[in-house]
Parts: sequence; C-alpha cells; structure tokens
Amino acid sequence: MELLIFLGPLALAIFFLTRRSPEARESDQIQEEVISYLDRLRERTDGRGSINAEEAQGLHAEIDRGTSIFLPICSAGCSHCCYQAVDIYPWEAKRIGEAFSALPPETQADIKSRADSWTRHYNSEYEKVYAERKEQYERTPFKIYRSFYGQTLDQFQRRDRIACPFLQDGFCSIYEARPAMCRLYFQFTDPFECEADPLRSPPFESKKLMSASFTLLDRRADLEPLIHGVHDELGLEVTMLGQGDDDPKYSFDEQKF
Repeated sequence: MELLIFLGPLALAIFFLTRRSPEARESDQIQEEVISYLDRLRERTDGRGSINAEEAQGLHAEIDRGTSIFLPICSAGCSHCCYQAVDIYPWEAKRIGEAFSALPPETQADIKSRADSWTRHYNSEYEKVYAERKEQYERTPFKIYRSFYGQTLDQFQRRDRIACPFLQDGFCSIYEARPAMCRLYFQFTDPFECEADPLRSPPFESKKLMSASFTLLDRRADLEPLIHGVHDELGLEVTMLGQGDDDPKYSFDEQKF
C-alpha cells in the first residue's frame, strides 16, 4: 500500500498491466512480482549523493529481474532496436566507461570512430533544426532549446538508421553495462517485426514498467543523451550541440525567462 501511495496512478497502471500479460502464469503471481520489484528498486534508490559502482551494478541487476517477469523474446544478436537513441544516468556513464576500457584496443578505436561519426551527423542535423526554428527559439529560448534534441533525433533516426556506436558486429560490446533504458525495452512477438520498424513501439507492459522504474531512478539523477554522457569516458573530441549551457550559440538566456 505504501508503494501504491508513493507512485500513485503510475503504479496502478503497472499493476493493471499484469492482467494483460501474455505470459502463461497466473496474473496474481505476476502482479506480486511486479510489486516486489518496484519495492526493491525504491529501496535501492533511497538516499542522496552519487551512486557508486556497486550500487550501479545492483540497480542494473534489479532491473533485469524486473523485466524477466514478463519473459521477453529478446536475445543476443537481435539488435534491431539498437538504432534508437538512448539516454543514460551519470552513474551509468561510469559503468560504461569501465566496460569500454576493458575492451581490446581495436574495438575501442572502432567505437570511438563510430561515436565521432554519430556526433558529427547529429550536429549537422541539429544545425538544420536550429536554423529552421531560430526565430521561434529567440522568442521562447528555454522551451525550444529543450525540444531541439528530440526533433533532431526523430529526423535522422527515421531517415538514416545510424546504429548505437557500441553495437559491434551485431552485438552490444558493453552488454553487461548497458543502460537501464536498453534493459527496460523489450518485445514479446517476432523480432523480425523490429527489423521492418527499428523504432517499433514497445508493448504496453514494457512502457509501463519503464515509466515506473524511471520514476524511481530519477530521484537520484537526471538522464542525458548517451553520447553526451560518455564523452569523457570515450575521450571524444567532438561534443553534441545544445547539451548543457557551455555553448553560447545554443544555450538559453536565463534573463529571458
């Protein structure tokens, strides 16, 4: 009951979705497991300050336990969803950096090259979006500044299908350290449907489990774009435009609020 009050309508939606699960077990059992998962995740996200490596590993393991309740069809080598943009938490960037450092030098070089290409392409598209909406941006800088990221990604994801830089030969090179957003995205039906539509929307169960999980995870940190978040870990020379307030051209003017 305490958890229901904490999460409110969002938790009620999660519990209702278990009634629609395609999984063969009794819905009451699934419901109990979802409640237990959210309760454990809430305990792990209690507190303040940065999340250390041990906590990060524990959070990821807990999320894996949560998604396993619904028996996703996803498996190794099925990488169609790896063409979607991903956001991460700062504590995930550290885990990813450690996983990246453990890779062979040639694999690291490949990832850095792809990350650089991804960033340059994003920046090119961002410039176009900015130019098209500059006048509106100057009238309401904060709102438009925040929307550029999504507008840019939507355009080049659907048109160009650029894979996540960490995708190596069809497999995630940092799988054990992959972000929560990747862990919480799953499908129940034929994965070849994802090949036809890489931006395929996840099922109701995945969406609601993701929403409830992020409600808890957001208490400790804010999400940021993957490539921006791991910039230092990868040692990239090019930065994503419009991220943070360190770029005068794309930052908002606080005095205009």
